[in-house]
Amino acid sequence: MNKRVISFAILAVCLLLLGWWFVQTAQHEPPTNATQPVTPSKTITPVISNAGTVAQSTVVTSKIVQMQTSHGQQSVRLFKSTNYPPQTAEEKAMWEWWDAMEKADESWQWKMPIEFYGKVIDQFGQPVVNAKVILNWTTVIGPIPDPQKSIFTGPDGRFEITGIQGKGISVDILKEGYDSTKNSQGDFEYAAFYQDDFHIPDPNNPVVFRLHKTMEAEPLYEFSPHGYITPGGSPLILNIESGKIVAQGDLAFSVALGPETNRYGSDFIVTMRGLNGAGFAFSDEEFLSHAPGSGYRDIFTVTHKVNDPNYRPEQILRFYVRTGNGKYASVGARIIMWGDFSKADFEAGVYFNPSGSRNLEFDQNKWINR
Repeated sequence: MNKRVISFAILAVCLLLLGWWFVQTAQHEPPTNATQPVTPSKTITPVISNAGTVAQSTVVTSKIVQMQTSHGQQSVRLFKSTNYPPQTAEEKAMWEWWDAMEKADESWQWKMPIEFYGKVIDQFGQPVVNAKVILNWTTVIGPIPDPQKSIFTGPDGRFEITGIQGKGISVDILKEGYDSTKNSQGDFEYAAFYQDDFHIPDPNNPVVFRLHKTMEAEPLYEFSPHGYITPGGSPLILNIESGKIVAQGDLAFSVALGPETNRYGSDFIVTMRGLNGAGFAFSDEEFLSHAPGSGYRDIFTVTHKVNDPNYRPEQILRFYVRTGNGKYASVGARIIMWGDFSKADFEAGVYFNPSGSRNLEFDQNKWINR
């Protein structure tokens, strides 16, 4: 019995020694390139920001990134692509790079190097000097997970930030005497190339932000006319100087129905004409505050096809007006078709300057017909 116990003990010791030898051998075997993705080897010199010291990164600073493959290092060019599954060789290379980075470091997206170059201009295209730029970025580098920094634009309206790391950055522009616009802020992604806000920085092509410079307002009239348009009937006529729908005026709006109909509605055509020497100039400006000196037209027609995937039974128009006697106004108009297409609602907002100035900046304290 003792011999059997001794034999089992010797066998157990041998098995333990054999297992220890296999573990030590495996630990000292070099990894193969085919099964062990390697993050790029280039590093970033630590910098000091308001978020503290930024640590070294294993992510390259340009959008040409490197990936280790079984055939050695491969260059991968990143660009915005929302296609999945990937359709081209370049898109497949980006997804391979993404998978390699995920395997190497679960937090790699929050360690991407961030460079951002921007420029701030006003509604006249002039650079805005000394505008405050508030920057926020998401990161796992440093003591603050969502650091913030404020900088100011230079004489040419430009600004930049480099030497930080994170997944994305948000930009917000402010300055006293200027109104914020829909283009005075933005969010920019640096890791996920499949997102719409993926950004590739370019110092020679800065992102343009816009502020609206508040001008010295002049006394204006403000009108809110509304009425109805019968398709195929007489046009609705708007008098700019009185803000009323009348028999004689400056603009004529008409609607006609087209040949195609379905359960969503009908084709319809909207026409606007300038009368008695009046003209209009369309604008995509957020604030219609300064009428142009030229570029006015006297007719506009648009056809809405009911079979168009983007079909909507309405028309929105935003434009400047120059009346026949040289006065200026800004107009926002909306035409909405009824469900049975027997009529269309018309509503508008008009700011009219009786002085003949092209300044249409509105100040409630100078609202003439308040």
